[in-house]
Amino acid sequence: MPNKEFLEAIASSDFLNGCSFDSSSVIRKAYSAGAYLSDNNNGKGFIGLIASGILDIYSVALDGRDTMLNSLHKGNCFGICNLFDCTQMETVIRSRTNAVVYFIPKNIIVTAMEQDASLAMKYALVCNKKIQFLIKRIELISTQSCRSKLAEYLISNQNAENCIIPNCSREVLASRIGISRAALFRELSELQKAKLIEVNSTTIKIINQVGLEHTIYS
Repeated sequence: MPNKEFLEAIASSDFLNGCSFDSSSVIRKAYSAGAYLSDNNNGKGFIGLIASGILDIYSVALDGRDTMLNSLHKGNCFGICNLFDCTQMETVIRSRTNAVVYFIPKNIIVTAMEQDASLAMKYALVCNKKIQFLIKRIELISTQSCRSKLAEYLISNQNAENCIIPNCSREVLASRIGISRAALFRELSELQKAKLIEVNSTTIKIINQVGLEHTIYS
């Protein structure tokens, strides 16, 4: 019988919500902040379903520099882009906070999709959104404007109260965004002077989203 934590994670998932499958092979794992994860376990492919915590997805360049591509929260999944392809993804998954992840064998999800056309459509929609998101990320990463990178990060990571809670040092935050620590402090100060955001020790609040969006392409 699936536990409450697992069922709540399923219910929070755009992809797996309403999906019915055998959960006897599902594996629960808890991670501490800073831990590294993979969708591969002993040569077997799994989809990771986040039940709690935040995971960051990074790409790593040949020179060792990493760039954060996305952040995943409760109900988000990883390991779905190569659901039908055994090729290992060249990305790094790191837990920003303590996290709980349920690993679902990929073959179980494929079987469920073969039996449920609506689940296959949800999968197509999730992949479509990922493609659009990554196109925007590529555009952002290629820009030379530190302010644009910061503005896009703030808009993409705000909660329902228009607040961003980094849960990390400014140095780590700068690394996630792909700018220097000095540039981060400078641009936060400038955006605050322009009355686009409010900054305190633990949170950053967006107070003028339209104005902040304009800085991305200005």
